[in-house]
Amino acid sequence: FKMNELKKNPTVKSKLTKTFQILLIGLVLVVFSACKKKGCTDASAKNYNSKAKKEDQSCEYTSTIIFWYSQATRDVLEISYPLRVRVGGKQAGLIYSGNAFSAEPIDCIQIDGTVQFVQTLYDRKISVVVSVVDNTGLEVIPPTNIAVNAGGCLKYKI
Repeated sequence: FKMNELKKNPTVKSKLTKTFQILLIGLVLVVFSACKKKGCTDASAKNYNSKAKKEDQSCEYTSTIIFWYSQATRDVLEISYPLRVRVGGKQAGLIYSGNAFSAEPIDCIQIDGTVQFVQTLYDRKISVVVSVVDNTGLEVIPPTNIAVNAGGCLKYKI
């Protein structure tokens, strides 16, 4: 359009002004919605970001598994120590013969006779494969799937 036509025809000028306003409002909305800070919005995650306004699936959770065994288990099993505890095919730790318990450990911390496995999870619940073998390679616990909850402590009796 030429300037003379705009001056002569106020309807064309009004339509162009409205079109421009709509485009400007749309642009502002797009810019502000794209500016929402992304991050982990779950307060129970170890990398929670209070400034994040949009969840980006980056949340990390810590989960702990304590492996232990009772005196009765020690007395029944004829195994060669140490016991090798594996999680996900990787060795998590060793348990030696003199470290049996009369009852389940109370706390979720590593003490003599337990193996503590701490893992970062990127989901609130996962399944991991655990196994326990003795010093000769005998499977005390064959590979077994167990459910692990984010932020939790699982006490797993051998």
